[in-house]
Amino acid sequence: MQDGIDWRHTVLLVESTRELLANVRRHAGATTAFVTVRQADGRLRLVVEDDGVGIGPREGPPTFGSGTWRLRRHAQILGGGLALERRARGGTSATLEVDAYARR
Repeated sequence: MQDGIDWRHTVLLVESTRELLANVRRHAGATTAFVTVRQADGRLRLVVEDDGVGIGPREGPPTFGSGTWRLRRHAQILGGGLALERRARGGTSATLEVDAYARR
C-alpha cells in the first residue's frame, strides 16, 4: 500500500479479512483459503477465496449474514461494496472493493 491510505481503510481490510476467514472456518468446510489485497487504479481490493462447499443455495443470489452485511455497509461508506460468488470449481469468492482515497 502506498502513502495516503486512510486509517479507515486499514481497519476495514483487517476486520474484513478476519470476518471472511471466520466464515470460511465456520461454514465452508474448506481445506484452503487464499487472501489477496491489491491497490490499483485508485481502488483497494480484498479477495478471500476458499475451496469449500460454496455459498448459499444452488439457485438465486448468495445471501448476506449479519457479519457480511456489516462489511458490505462499511465498504459502501468508503465508495465500494462486497460481492459474494460461488466459484465454478467449488468454494466461494468474497471480493471487497473500495475507493482507495475515500475520506468519509
